[in-house]
Amino acid sequence: MQDKKPAKLQDYQLQLMSLGQQNKKRLLMHQEQQQLLIAREAQRKEMQEQLLMAEEQQQRMRAEAIRRARALSMRNSAAKL
Repeated sequence: MQDKKPAKLQDYQLQLMSLGQQNKKRLLMHQEQQQLLIAREAQRKEMQEQLLMAEEQQQRMRAEAIRRARALSMRNSAAKL
């Protein structure tokens, strides 16, 4: 009976160490996943900002084109008079 106690204790300690290693691996994997999610979110936000800037630039260019077209139209109307 006494021989079984140290063996059981040793088995228990090995299982405990194994579970501890598995938990460390899981924790590392979770941290890596979190870092990837954070990086993807940052990339998504940057792309959104770039898209917004591009849309704003297009609006400015359209407004400028409309202003020039109106000015040209006014010049043509004045020239006809």
